[in-house]
Amino acid sequence: MILSHVLRISTSSICLLYCTRNNLETRVAMGRKSDPVIEVTTLENYRRRHAQYKSDQDAQLMHAAMPMIAVWDDHEVANDSYRDGAANHDPSSEGSYEVRKAAAIQAYHEWMPIRTGPSKEIIYRSFDFGALLSLHMLDTRLVGRDKAGEYTNIPDVFSPTRTMLGTDQFNWLDAKLTDSPGQWQILGQQVLMARMEIPVSILQFLGPEGVTDLPGMLAAATAYLTAKGTPAGERTPEQQDLLDPTKNPMFGYNLDAWDGYPIERELLLTSVYNQLLGTGRELVVLAGDTHNAWHADITTGGYLPGGLAADTKIGTMLATSSVSSPGFEEYLAGVSADLVASIFTGIINDLKWMDASQRGFLMLTVTSAEIKADWVFVTSVFEKAFTSDIGNSATLPFVGALFT
Repeated sequence: MILSHVLRISTSSICLLYCTRNNLETRVAMGRKSDPVIEVTTLENYRRRHAQYKSDQDAQLMHAAMPMIAVWDDHEVANDSYRDGAANHDPSSEGSYEVRKAAAIQAYHEWMPIRTGPSKEIIYRSFDFGALLSLHMLDTRLVGRDKAGEYTNIPDVFSPTRTMLGTDQFNWLDAKLTDSPGQWQILGQQVLMARMEIPVSILQFLGPEGVTDLPGMLAAATAYLTAKGTPAGERTPEQQDLLDPTKNPMFGYNLDAWDGYPIERELLLTSVYNQLLGTGRELVVLAGDTHNAWHADITTGGYLPGGLAADTKIGTMLATSSVSSPGFEEYLAGVSADLVASIFTGIINDLKWMDASQRGFLMLTVTSAEIKADWVFVTSVFEKAFTSDIGNSATLPFVGALFT
């Protein structure tokens, strides 16, 4: 569940907080048992789980203190949901996915502070805060998404018919980008949009359940970064091969994110370019999902014949860590967070900064002159007593001429 909270609105600035929820493993570690203790699939059980969440005193204080603009993630139904199924749904033992999804959606609307139209399945919507900021909340999980692709079928990943948003939502967003007045056009959505591409020499060590050979992956990453850091005239033939994209292609490390829907992302970025060209408006994309924090440029891949050239900057992505769910510190246990960050930022040209181990939230302060992003981290997610600090800040000055 990704939550974007409008904390403070004044005539000069808007402050936004963006966060993702905690997960089952962390709740168990904190001594919090889920109710019911089974995987939820029915309306009664979804209601009970939401009721348990809302019994949390800190959540009650949050709802009492500030308004919320909420949108669901996949876990409101089942892990890795898509339009007509989920990776964590087995029809043979759990029945109809459509029935399960309908139950989850009904319980969500009963318990979450959200206003939508007649169809409870359509929750993408837009908010204009004067001429300063237009916030477009997207659904990249349930309403339109195709099943995530696989590395074993890369041609399917690059299919022009593969969709994350669905036709209706895509057209709705295109119209909103045309008409909305905000000088900052902000997309509030669930998954990483920036190109997080890793060479196959490293990706080969990533399997369906995670890293298959951690030492092998680290050695491959070291070899690639060494080749990248070696002057062109001094590289060995092996290093030249590592940096040759025809011999060592680059693909997104997470095909559940926008990297798994590259053609639609290219069409979306082209739409943004066309709608914002010459208008003095700029794009910022908010994201979550990975449990880690990221700051990256959003650029084109050059995938469309006659389209925008590769590496054309379209906007900026600011992604929050989770409130308490573990990130790379669990998935890459034994590897220091600094090393993980240096590998990612060294390989991915668009990536400006990341944090691979801390929990917290992202706070934006938006003015006509700039957006200031503060990644706030807490010292512990297992205790009531903790302190928080700003772990990183980034300032996006308003240029107004990104597209000329």
